[in-house]
Amino acid sequence: MNTEPLISINNLAIAFKQGGNIIEVVKGVDISIHRGETLALVGESGSGKSLTAHAIMKLLPYPMAFHPTGNIIFDNKNILDWNQNQMRAIRGNRIGMIFQEPMTALNPLHTIEKQISEVIEQHRGIKRRDTRPLVLDLLNKVKIHNPEQRLSSYPHELSGGQRQRVMIAMALANEPELLIADEPTTALDVTVQREILDLLLELQHDHQLAMLLISHDLGVVKHMANRVAIMRQGEIIEQGPCQEIFNNPQQDYTRMLLNSEPSGTPAKINLDKVDDNHNILETDQLNVTFTLQKNLFGKPIKQLTAVNQATVSLKPGHTLGIVGESGSGKSTLAMAVLRLLKSTGQIIFDSQNITGYQEKQLRSLRQEFQVVFQDPFASLSPRMTVSEIIQEGLKIHTNITPEKREQRVINVMNEVGLDVETRHRYPHEFSGGQRQRIAIARALILNPKLLILDEPTSALDKAVQVQVIDLLRELQHHRGLSYIFISHDLKVIKAISHDIIVMKEGNIVEQGTAETVLTEPKESYTQQLMSASFA
Repeated sequence: MNTEPLISINNLAIAFKQGGNIIEVVKGVDISIHRGETLALVGESGSGKSLTAHAIMKLLPYPMAFHPTGNIIFDNKNILDWNQNQMRAIRGNRIGMIFQEPMTALNPLHTIEKQISEVIEQHRGIKRRDTRPLVLDLLNKVKIHNPEQRLSSYPHELSGGQRQRVMIAMALANEPELLIADEPTTALDVTVQREILDLLLELQHDHQLAMLLISHDLGVVKHMANRVAIMRQGEIIEQGPCQEIFNNPQQDYTRMLLNSEPSGTPAKINLDKVDDNHNILETDQLNVTFTLQKNLFGKPIKQLTAVNQATVSLKPGHTLGIVGESGSGKSTLAMAVLRLLKSTGQIIFDSQNITGYQEKQLRSLRQEFQVVFQDPFASLSPRMTVSEIIQEGLKIHTNITPEKREQRVINVMNEVGLDVETRHRYPHEFSGGQRQRIAIARALILNPKLLILDEPTSALDKAVQVQVIDLLRELQHHRGLSYIFISHDLKVIKAISHDIIVMKEGNIVEQGTAETVLTEPKESYTQQLMSASFA
């Protein structure tokens, strides 16, 4: 390894002007990265990780943002002294960046070919008509199947893993010397995550890339990093070789992060709260199909079977975990159970066959089964206060007075660990973990029997994940709730599920108790999921 680092950040501070105030959010950051080396920047949301990365690319909202102290030396020059023209010359050229959420980072109006071609055209001066061979070579390099067919695809036509591969292809298009990977695998399935990370390691080895990896997943960090820097409240509090940080952490905060893994066992069944003589939910031969193509007369001629012959059961007070890759039918099955998607077969909820229920019949039943979505920020209205969000269901399903509604809001906020004094604030004023508690409170206020949780912890830091899982177990035991819990994180599934079903391409390929499925998987696909996990 070259003794001279490719990039070194020295005593960096980042501050923002807000009205007449100056708020310093990052201070005294000292890190460096050599060619062929990966430095992982680890910390909770709001610790300053992404701000530091954006400072390297000068993507902060200047002049509102500024740097009271420090410099960023890249190739012996201080980036902070450069103007926009100088920065354009290295962004996407010598320094590439993979953003956390490819669906928002990619342009929904342009094809994959156009977006990758644009990066090549801007920096290499190659005409658009001559870029296709280079684009195909990049798509092959990032192992996208049938790249010729994908050239004309738009981002929404690709899976999460494919979109992330396109982002990597764009970041690598001009063979950068430094690659910044900001949570590159957060929302991906375990198998796709493993493939993406191994691909990055392979590309790093081939091109001697220096890599800044930002992640809250310590399993990923252990797999990828040579060195680790721990960030808290805008400061680097500890850094060193990866193995040394994991084996002998010096700071209490680092030890807390290392111990912040979902663990423990599913909630103990509260027999005082549940009637164990019947299933809360049963499906029999449940099918969901989507029409892909119709003929001139409107008759379907091409269909996709998203859920095929699904037969599942859930006992009161139990959690059924659903595991599988993107597109396997996990969420589709859950939406069909909620009667939010058309299906054939039978759905029996709390001894009622609701398969043929019309919307009017369903409306009176909907308070019995509620859902919590993956992204709490997207699922909460930014125009409503927390109190309005939580009590919205009460307005639809009950006739109680505003005073009683407000008291129910206060009670449920206390139950999920939220400060009731904050109930008149808006969602953007809360952290990710707090927003997810708001979403859980909104579902619980109607006293449902069944709660469907669709990837409720995947967008959260590990420490916050642990808190949310503990909360869900406590609520389940206290209320006798039944859960359907969808996740690609096997540690989370293991910590909360009594029973598990494994889905692949719309089919249930394996099901049983959590202990049996996770310790003695029979199907090769389940074994593949287990081996791909960093659990």
